[in-house]
Amino acid sequence: MKSREVSLMQLLPPKPSALRIVRAVRVVIVVGLVSLAAGCGSGGLQAAPSTTTASSTPTPDVPSATPNPTPVPTVARTATPSPTEVPGPPEAGLGGVPGADADVLGALGTFTWDGLTSDAPLIVPSRGQDVAPGTPLVVTFVPARPFDRWEAAWAPVRAGEAGDPVPAGDGTTDPIILLTPARAGVWSLRVQASFGGGNHGSWFWRVQVAP
Repeated sequence: MKSREVSLMQLLPPKPSALRIVRAVRVVIVVGLVSLAAGCGSGGLQAAPSTTTASSTPTPDVPSATPNPTPVPTVARTATPSPTEVPGPPEAGLGGVPGADADVLGALGTFTWDGLTSDAPLIVPSRGQDVAPGTPLVVTFVPARPFDRWEAAWAPVRAGEAGDPVPAGDGTTDPIILLTPARAGVWSLRVQASFGGGNHGSWFWRVQVAP
């Protein structure tokens, strides 16, 4: 039994001594230091090549989100005022005149309107309307406006001037209806009307009453 164990021990390789192991480690360390020194002497570590590649496709120009608009010229429009926008008292028309195609507009006399005041005496228009005695005439306002009260008077015309006015009627209702004088001659018709708010005016017509 002992002879067989001895033969096996002889077959196994001898174990390295501790001294040999230390020497081998020293050799490895020396070789590593020499290699490191050689690398530093040759210029040091080399930078790794960049893996980033420039794009070959050009970046297109991005247009502005809001382009500058082309200015459009504006055309100034002149507003056409309606009859109700005309400052001052309304016009007054005399209807019922035989042979007249439209109402005859009266001449504006004394008035007060929206703080504007004008004082005029009795007016005798240069042109008159020929009518028969007792002809009904109708006075209307343009544009139509509601009034509070009206008064009318006839004044005889002599030598181009109006005499003392004679009352011809008054009222508060619309329309204003008057009768021409029974006496022939040239007359000046005056109609006064108040519209509230301190606004009032007077209008004149020349009427020739045939005999």
